[in-house]
Order: sequence, then C-alpha cells, then structure tokens
Amino acid sequence: MIFGVFSVYAAIVSIIASVASWKYELAIMLPEKEKDVQSLFVLSMLATLLTSIVAFVLILAFRPLLAKYATHDINTFIWIVPLGVLFAGWLQVLISFGTKKKMFKNVSLSRATQASSGVGVQAAAGGFNLFSLGLVWGKLAGDVFAFFYLLLVQIKKQTINLKLVSREGIKINAKEYRDFPRYQSFAQFLSSLSQNVPYLMFSTLFSAEMAGFYMLTARVLHAPATLIAKSTREVYYQRAAEIHSAGASIRTIFKKTTLGLAKLGILPFILIGIFAPVLFSWIFGAEWKMSGVYAQIVILWSFLGFINPPSTASLYILGLQKFSLKYESFMLFFRVLSIYLGYLLFREDIPAVMLYAGTGVIFNVFLISYIYRKTGKATNENRTDQRNKN
Repeated sequence: MIFGVFSVYAAIVSIIASVASWKYELAIMLPEKEKDVQSLFVLSMLATLLTSIVAFVLILAFRPLLAKYATHDINTFIWIVPLGVLFAGWLQVLISFGTKKKMFKNVSLSRATQASSGVGVQAAAGGFNLFSLGLVWGKLAGDVFAFFYLLLVQIKKQTINLKLVSREGIKINAKEYRDFPRYQSFAQFLSSLSQNVPYLMFSTLFSAEMAGFYMLTARVLHAPATLIAKSTREVYYQRAAEIHSAGASIRTIFKKTTLGLAKLGILPFILIGIFAPVLFSWIFGAEWKMSGVYAQIVILWSFLGFINPPSTASLYILGLQKFSLKYESFMLFFRVLSIYLGYLLFREDIPAVMLYAGTGVIFNVFLISYIYRKTGKATNENRTDQRNKN
C-alpha cells in the first residue's frame, strides 16, 4: 500500500508535469537572439504556473468525487499534486535554460541534489512512522531543492535577464513556436501514457504478479540507462540546436552521438541479455527470476531505446512536431494491440512481452533511420518548409 500510494502520486505528477510548460521549454534551445531565449524562459515558467493553478482548481472542483472513490491516503496527498507539478515543471524549465547556457555541470549537480534531498526526507519520514506520505513529501522536496539550487546558480551567474523580456516579445515567441503546445504537448502526453500501458494491461489481462515482474525489469534496465541517456540528450540538444541555427547539417553530430551511445552500451546490454535470469535471482532473490527472463526478451528494445535520445531531441530541432505526434499516436496504438494480441492468441505472458518488445524494436529502428535521413537535409533556411511538410 505504501509504494502503491507513492506510485499513484508520482505517475500523476510525472504525466502532468511533462506537459506543464506546454513544451515551450524545448523551444528555449532554438533562438539565436538572447531576448527570444529570455522570453521563452518566462513564457515556460508562466505556463507551468497556470497549469498548476488549473490542477488545483480541478482538484477543488472534484473534491466530493475524490472523497467518495479515493482512499484516505490519496485524499491526503492529492492536494500536494499541484505543488509537485509546479516545482517539477519549473525544474525542467530551468534545466532546459541551463543547458542552453551550457551549464552542464550545474544541471548534473541539480539532479544529484534532487536525488539526495528526496531520499533524505523520505528516510526522515520513515523514522517518524510517516513513510507512506513521506515518500510523497520526499519526491516534492527533491524537486524543490533542485529547483532552488539551479535558480540560485542562474541568479549568481546573471544568466536570467528579465529586462530583455516584454509582453510583446512573449507573444511573438508564443506564436513563433506554437507547434510545441499544439503538437508536442499532446505527443508527450501520449508518450507518458504509453509508458504505463504495460503495467495496466499486464495486470488486467494476466495477473498483478506478472505486472510486478515486468515493473522490476523495466526499472532495472531503464533507470541507469535513462540517467546516462538524459544527460547525453541535453548536451546533444544544445550543440545540435546551435549547429542547426547556424544553417549547417546536424548529421555528423547525430551520427557521432548515436554511435557513441551504442559503443558505450553494447557490452553491458549483451551481458545482461545473456545472464539476466541469473543476475536477477542473485540480486533480488529466486522468486524474481521471471523478471530476468523478461529482461532477455526486451534487451534489444532497451538497447535501441538507450541509443535513440539524439533522435528524439532532433525532432524538436528539425521542427518535426507534427510527425512526433503521429509517431507517438501510432506507437501507443500498436503497443496496446501487441499486448492484446499476445493475450488473445496465446493466453500467455511470454508471447505478449515478445510482441510488445518487437513493437518497440520496430518503432525505434524506424525513428533512428528517419531522423538520420532528415539530418542530411535540414538547415536553418529550410526549417519553415520542413514544418509545413510534416
């Protein structure tokens, strides 16, 4: 129940926060003029604040419904959701802004601050027998401390210049980069939703035990890889956006970064693919051997996911928001279909996981190859034409 309450809170905050700034924070990387960068920064912060207020109003409006159907614990933490969305969203905006300013070390330190402060609060709450709600407060505390750390660094280095921001400038940039809220916000929502599809469907169609096995598989494979891939993505996004703004092709840096991730991950993923059942049994106990079996099935898909951050970042740089929305929509559809077909045709978990992983492999290969073709053509001059085509 403890982790169940926390997982619900974390899922709600993650899904809303991922689109809280209406994805304008992704556009911060693109302008050449400093006044446009500053305008997009303020626009992203204001959009996140507005989203958090809307979340609070909705919770207030549906309070009777929540009181009727939700548990006491959910009613307790649901009021923390708007704060969680606010600081998680603001932190993401500051990370994008810091990356634009090439503050990679400070961005990494903010993540370390986020993790350490969150764990500290959660541990302290456990000592006072408040572990259930403490997990929630710990998550919030991690985002708050990381946000203020990065904000103070920005203030100290004087990277934030509100004198360059005007109402007219905000309006101009909101219109210039309107494809981000129009397409990328919905695409991100679909992406967040599709990431949670297997847990819901495996639990419903097969068993909660199977969902638990798969959840452990996903966390073990994705957590370390996500940390490395996210850092690489931010550095790549900044540098590739800079190259693209200068009117040059980003194919060279795209190829170099993707192959670099492949070289870094190939050996660990091969070893995990071979010894996963043994490793999971040794680390987590014999009862978790099935998670290792699932790991062997999804290992190729996980590897491709590890090397594709340059591809997803390039979508924003090349102005392919419409394509991104179509891609996420089709991927969600086929993810659901693959799991359901596995259940309908075989009534067993292994075929369902195989079909699900196979879908992931196909979509990742397609995305990487598609972006590779696009990077050879895209320049700053034809960016508008590309947006119209896609």
